[in-house]
Amino acid sequence: EEKKKAALMAEKDRLESLQQAQYERALGCWANSSKKILRQSTYMAWVQAVEDTKKEKEQEVFERTQRSEVARKALQKFLSSESDAVIRFTFDAWNRVREMTRQEAIEADRAKYKNIEQQQFQ
Repeated sequence: EEKKKAALMAEKDRLESLQQAQYERALGCWANSSKKILRQSTYMAWVQAVEDTKKEKEQEVFERTQRSEVARKALQKFLSSESDAVIRFTFDAWNRVREMTRQEAIEADRAKYKNIEQQQFQ
């Protein structure tokens, strides 16, 4: 009878061990699945952020090109006037473009830091 009890206990321990191993394998599969989904989501968010940044840069280049074209046309109109007026206009236009560029840089930095602050509080 002692042998039967020992055999039953051994079998019970073996079955519990098998059940525990199955549980751990299932838990491991679930964890790997979650990691994969997290990696995929992170990658897709990164790709979207890169695309958005590229579109923003293209838009900025387009807008600057338009402003430069307007300034060039205005400058051409004034080139027919007296040389002093042309020099003053050129300097003023250059100064305005420089100031606009500086303001855009300031606004871009503000927007960047605002986004960073918003992301930190989320």
